[in-house]
Amino acid sequence: MRLAKLESDHGRLLVTFQYRSLRRREYVGLKDTRENRRAAAGIVREIELEIASGKFDYRARFPTSRNLVRLGLQSTFVPEQTVFRDFALRWLEELRPTVARSTAYGYGRLLVAYILPSSFATKNIDAVHDGDIKRLIAELQTKGLGSRSINIVIARLRTIFSTAKIRKSFRTRSSSRHFRSGPRAPAIRSTLLPATVLWEEPRTPTRICCR
Repeated sequence: MRLAKLESDHGRLLVTFQYRSLRRREYVGLKDTRENRRAAAGIVREIELEIASGKFDYRARFPTSRNLVRLGLQSTFVPEQTVFRDFALRWLEELRPTVARSTAYGYGRLLVAYILPSSFATKNIDAVHDGDIKRLIAELQTKGLGSRSINIVIARLRTIFSTAKIRKSFRTRSSSRHFRSGPRAPAIRSTLLPATVLWEEPRTPTRICCR
């Protein structure tokens, strides 16, 4: 029997795990999508390891949970001031052992070339908003990136913010709702395409919007 498992309830992701001999459920605040499942899978593995090693701290892992009161635990939640750039680089380092070397290399190039130079990279991650994402898209269009490449960049941003939201060490307004493609935009892919796609010939981009 697994110590922790990722499940879905009416389209919302949650983690179920064993605590004090009872099965507990905690929602992670994300919709059930392929990208969000990928982000949440790593957190589930962390919870399993913490439980197995006896180091699981309910208050630290789920500081805003309503279950804390039922369990007689006092919340120690303090919003963490985390700079987006620092979290993105940490996300990449944590990801490296779980993906192919070429994939990690491609993600690294994408971060350095398009995301980290953005104006919001030095902001606290919970201060990044939809206006920042719209400006990034405009900057990428100005650089001549096509809609396919822009959607790859947005997909990685979505994964980073989803991971941040699951960690719950801070509350971020920059959830995946800011990264929806317009009705004519190509579907966002969950895997990184060959690096050459990121430097494709400029063309008129398909409409992409943030809502």
